[in-house]
Amino acid sequence: MRFNPGDKVVCVDSSYSNSLKEGGVYTVDHVYKRDYTDFAKLKELSGGFFPSRFRLVTASPQMSIEDML
Repeated sequence: MRFNPGDKVVCVDSSYSNSLKEGGVYTVDHVYKRDYTDFAKLKELSGGFFPSRFRLVTASPQMSIEDML
């Protein structure tokens, strides 16, 4: 799943991570690609994480063209 900045996600896999907590809710800062692999950067933590570790809780509101004018 591809997340968008501002999305709220819940951690469903915290294995091999000292910073992630299963059931913890985080805010996506941005998603980036490195070596053909997607990573999610969270506002609350440093580093990037595989998006497969999370499930979407709340999608961020998407801006329309009218909102930008």
